[in-house]
Amino acid sequence: MSIYTTDSPHFVRRAAVGVLAGLAAMTLVGCGEEKAPAGPSTKAASPSSSGQSVEPAGESARLAAQWIAQELVDGSHAESEYDGSVFADNGLTIDAMWALVAAGEPALAQKAADWLALRDNAIDYAGDGEQAAYPSAMGKLALAYLTPGLKVEPEYKSAEELATSLIGRLKPEGRFRDISEWGDNSTPAGQAFDIMLLVRLGQLDGLSVDPVAALMAISCDDGSYPSMFDAEQPCTGDVDTTAIVAQALFAAGQDAAAEEAFTYLLQAQTEPGRWQNSGADSVNSTGLAVSTLSLWESAEAKSAVKLGVKALIDWQLPATGAFPGGERGESDLRATVQGVLGLQAVSYLKLLGIQAQ
Repeated sequence: MSIYTTDSPHFVRRAAVGVLAGLAAMTLVGCGEEKAPAGPSTKAASPSSSGQSVEPAGESARLAAQWIAQELVDGSHAESEYDGSVFADNGLTIDAMWALVAAGEPALAQKAADWLALRDNAIDYAGDGEQAAYPSAMGKLALAYLTPGLKVEPEYKSAEELATSLIGRLKPEGRFRDISEWGDNSTPAGQAFDIMLLVRLGQLDGLSVDPVAALMAISCDDGSYPSMFDAEQPCTGDVDTTAIVAQALFAAGQDAAAEEAFTYLLQAQTEPGRWQNSGADSVNSTGLAVSTLSLWESAEAKSAVKLGVKALIDWQLPATGAFPGGERGESDLRATVQGVLGLQAVSYLKLLGIQAQ
């Protein structure tokens, strides 16, 4: 799983803010982790918001989608468990919805979209804007409302209204910060989705401060990004966060910074075609890395994507069509929703109709 999939503030605050990083598979890569040798430079290549011409694993994705739909409560939303309690997980619901769209199952995804559009669910996730406001959730929820192929009629705020609220939380240092009695729990991945939303709506230019520059300022020397703001030094990159941030940087027209992140992802791929998190092979990391590298038009990236798709197909559990998560290797919703993005080799930009600046 990933921090940004367990990003319902309602879930996090009940679970205890202090264990946010512990809930994620987007944990930091260990300082001593051995990385694959650096590959050839991709500087001569150019990214494309339409993505590579990679043959997606359509049948594998459809099998996974059927399992995802069965795992959603009433076919509409995901739940997460922490410390013996079960909570509606809006962030994971969005990821499941996007996986269903990517797999070519918009009718199944529409049920999730309808659930996300309900007033109470939206406020619980994004905040009421006064006593609580969660910019990372605002951006992701607004992007969910704008997903091509779905018809969403929000009861609370439209995508444009959520973007306005989001901009209102932009602080002088360039970060979108929470209103919350539990402190600020915004993450680089959340800020990346906020940036994608503002690009999608044409609202990134003209802001009083630059959220893209603030995000770039936390990059590690190798072009990667840590999973948390104000992370301990030395800077330790995280594959999942780097993959999401790279897409936001490319969307915002920061090609050089995006290229550094893409290069990091290329170098982090292991020989079987997988990516790791915390020293262990990770479906989530592999799915997100393939999704991101599908934007990059270089021979190295195309080869990495092809190997990644094959690795995911081999990883898929034949009995369920799902992907395994955790040490026990059982079917896991978080792993499966991100695995589908990799199977289809589709970026968030392509999936959500975001044209890079």
